[in-house]
Amino acid sequence: MSKKAIFLDIDGTILSSDHNVPRINKTMIHKAIDEGHTVVINTGRPVKGAFDVIEKLEFYKPGCYLLSYNGSILYDCHKKEIVKMNCLDADMVIKVLKAAIEAGIHCHTYDEEQILMPLGNDAELDFYRKITRLPYLQNVPFDDFSKYNLQKVMLIDVDDHEKLERFKAEHEEEFSEYFQCFFSDPRYLEFVKKGVNKGTAIFEFCKEFGINVEDTIAVGDEENDIDMIKAAHIGVAMKNAKDSVKKVADVITQKDNNQGGVAEIIEKYVFI
Repeated sequence: MSKKAIFLDIDGTILSSDHNVPRINKTMIHKAIDEGHTVVINTGRPVKGAFDVIEKLEFYKPGCYLLSYNGSILYDCHKKEIVKMNCLDADMVIKVLKAAIEAGIHCHTYDEEQILMPLGNDAELDFYRKITRLPYLQNVPFDDFSKYNLQKVMLIDVDDHEKLERFKAEHEEEFSEYFQCFFSDPRYLEFVKKGVNKGTAIFEFCKEFGINVEDTIAVGDEENDIDMIKAAHIGVAMKNAKDSVKKVADVITQKDNNQGGVAEIIEKYVFI
């Protein structure tokens, strides 16, 4: 039996709705790793923003990897080091940030370790940091952004999804030559470098480690998981996934994220 590479989203996939890891998910993930398969957390979160999940999973063995910022950074969880990194152009980041500020929408970008804010703290950042626990710098001058290894741009509105929808409709074409934008959550509108997504990250990962794409499985639930579900040989949507995600999937789990849908897929397609 060939060894598999399993790519897993975090929120709504590995994690239950209360942000814990169902015991059965942890058990099956470790069983896969111990039998020589590769498990890759493929997330829109920053590297440090995924550390709490890595800790809960005890995800430190050889064969444990993290694809962060929708594929911009490849991190080896065993060696605890960044393997590869893809950065954004500072001038393009600034254009999105300025447009968001003009629209009255919270915005920030990141380097590999922290949140970078052009303005001061606000309710959206407080909400976001309760989940990610990331350090941040506020009131960063635009002239200083070129000093950082910039990753994705995040726009947040906790209460008004339609406001983000309007921004996307009004600005998506304007930035389309450089950025791809999508919702990773109804509250989060993300801008990432065009051609860098969870799907292309699978192909790059397979190339880096000599893995056949036919041996890949990807599991997710949100809009930013669509590219990886399409890219993998077996693309899986969680039972709790959005309808748009289910439409492109080869398989839909019978169990949701609270019941161990990830474990269901590993047991069915890895331990055949």
